[in-house]
Amino acid sequence: MDDLRNILNGIILGISNIIPGVSAGTMLVILGIYDKLIKSISGIFKNFKKNFRFLFFIGLGMLLGVLLFSNIISYLLSRYPWQMNYLFIGLILGTFGILFKAVKQFNPNKSTYIFFIITFLILVSIRFVKVPEYSQNIITNLSFENIIIIFISGFMASSAMIIPGLSGSFILIVFGMYNSVIKAVSDLNILILIPFGIGVVLGFLFMIRVVEYLLRVFEVQTYMAILGFVVGSLILIFPGFEFSVVGLTCIASLIVGFLISYFICKIDKGKEHAK
Repeated sequence: MDDLRNILNGIILGISNIIPGVSAGTMLVILGIYDKLIKSISGIFKNFKKNFRFLFFIGLGMLLGVLLFSNIISYLLSRYPWQMNYLFIGLILGTFGILFKAVKQFNPNKSTYIFFIITFLILVSIRFVKVPEYSQNIITNLSFENIIIIFISGFMASSAMIIPGLSGSFILIVFGMYNSVIKAVSDLNILILIPFGIGVVLGFLFMIRVVEYLLRVFEVQTYMAILGFVVGSLILIFPGFEFSVVGLTCIASLIVGFLISYFICKIDKGKEHAK
C-alpha cells in the first residue's frame, strides 16, 4: 500500500513539474513528504533498502506523471487556465493548518520571522517580473551550444523544484526551453532528454544537499523560509478574479483543491497518531 501511495505521490509531483507556476516543492509539502524525501536522498546509504524503495517508487510515479499527463495538462491549461490555478491555490490553502502547526512546534522567536518575510517577498517580486513568451524555436537537434543550454536548463529547473514556491517549469520558460522540453517528452526525443535528464539529476542532488544542510544547521530558520515560500506561492499563481460563470467555476475548483489537500493532511496526521 505504501508503494502505491508513493507512486501516486510521484505522479502528482510529475504533473506539477509540467505546469508553469506550480511548485513541485510546494506539492512535496502538501503531500507531507518534503522532509522524508530530503532525508532519504541525503542519507540513502544509512538505510539503503528502505530509502531506495521509497525513492524508486516516487521516481517511477514522477516519470509516469510526466509521460502520461503532459498532453492532458497542456490541454487543460489551454482550455481552463484560471480553474486550474484556483485548483492549486485550494491545494495549498488546505495544508496551512498543518504547516503552521509544524512551524509552531519549533517555538520560533521574532527574529526568525525575517526569513519568512524575505522568502515571501522574493516570490511576490517574481509576480511582477516580465516573463518572456514561450520560445517558438523548438530544439529538436543537438549542437554543442544546445547541449549546454539544455543541461543548464535542466540543472536550474530541478534545483528550483526542491524549493517550495518556485516552479521548475517557470525556470524553463525563463530559459526559453519550456516548449522544447515538452515537445521532447511528447516525442520521446532521447537526444534532447539525455542532456536535460543529466542536468536535472545533478541539479536535484546539489540542491538536496543544500537544503539538507540548512535543515540540519538552521532548522527553525529554514522552516520559516519554507513557510514564506509556500504562502508567497499563492500570490505567484493567483490569476485574478471575475464575477461570471468562470469566476464561479474557479471558486468550485478552489474548494475541490482545498478539500483534497485538507483530507490528505488529515489522513497523514491520523497515521502518525496510529504509530
